[in-house]
Amino acid sequence: MNTNEFYINFLVNKYNKTQLNRKEVASELGISLTTLENLINNNQLPIRHKRIGLSQKARYIFPIIEVANFLTFRNFVA
Repeated sequence: MNTNEFYINFLVNKYNKTQLNRKEVASELGISLTTLENLINNNQLPIRHKRIGLSQKARYIFPIIEVANFLTFRNFVA
């Protein structure tokens, strides 16, 4: 099992779903929710995500595979 598969399995088993919300992503990245929101608003978040709704406080969803790809790359570079 490679590192990417490990993160995918870990996140799926931890959350029992295939997409994460902002709070869960912030927790997995080890950053605050405010920092995550700033990254999203400034188009600086390197994780693909979808915005659900048009309001200022629209929901965002993050596919687990995208979060796992980011975590794998981050640990590979570090």
